Amino acid sequence: MRPTRLVLTLLGFTAALALVARTTGAGWTVVVVCCVVATVLVGAVWPAIAVRRAVVDVRTPGDATAGRPVDVTVAVSGTRSPLRLRVVEPAGVSVAVDPPADGQVAIVPARRGIVGQLRVEVACAAPLGLVWWRVRRTVDLGRPLEVAPAAVEEPLATTALATKPGGEAVRTVREYRPGDPSRLVHWPATARRGQLIVKELEEPDRPALVIQVDLRDDPEVAEHTAARAMGAACGALRAGLEVVLLTAEAAGPRAGRVRTALDAGRRLARATAGPPAEGPIPDGAAVVRL
Repeated sequence: MRPTRLVLTLLGFTAALALVARTTGAGWTVVVVCCVVATVLVGAVWPAIAVRRAVVDVRTPGDATAGRPVDVTVAVSGTRSPLRLRVVEPAGVSVAVDPPADGQVAIVPARRGIVGQLRVEVACAAPLGLVWWRVRRTVDLGRPLEVAPAAVEEPLATTALATKPGGEAVRTVREYRPGDPSRLVHWPATARRGQLIVKELEEPDRPALVIQVDLRDDPEVAEHTAARAMGAACGALRAGLEVVLLTAEAAGPRAGRVRTALDAGRRLARATAGPPAEGPIPDGAAVVRL
């Protein structure tokens, strides 16, 4: 509870009137004192009831990046008194709410990881603005927020990133079908047969980058390590390489391929400070240990 200057002024005025009424016996001063006291009581009790009746529900998009704002949807009900709402953890901005209502609030997760709860602060001074009441609540998220590390360029992966998928290898030829790209036309076979013939290609061998992420270190160092792993994975994916992450999760060591930056972010969000997986490692893959 935080009284405003206005309520302190009213209390001082009431005390002065009470002193006047006691010394003079004037009835009108008693009436005024009673009115002011009743007003202060309403202004103090009403917001206390409003904040305790308020119901807060939060929905998240599911994915976020450490240090970057993300919008979450906050719904407030249970009261009709105007409120101030702020997400305390992860840090967010304070917004005015006129329940029942819902809208988006920006928060900034400070670290990577899985966020299953938010701490919110609900404040109210309605209807008179005399006393601010604040309560903090923990809101469980139906869908946890997976916070990926912000990517940091990883120079150890430079050699692996320089390796690109190889050239074409023709497996066989066949007749042209509508939709086949013109670059696949096999002109010598077309000339011999007198009809369009196209090439069917072998899948080229794709170089792979294996990133082993060991987070058993000081928490700040571990966060930087995860960010380096994110940078290496994103760079390799852009270069067309297969990427395999070897990490540790709450259930134990985890090894698996990631196909997009979103996949890599989710894996690193779930990574914990445990012994990372040692394999399997594809033949010919470049291995980066972080």
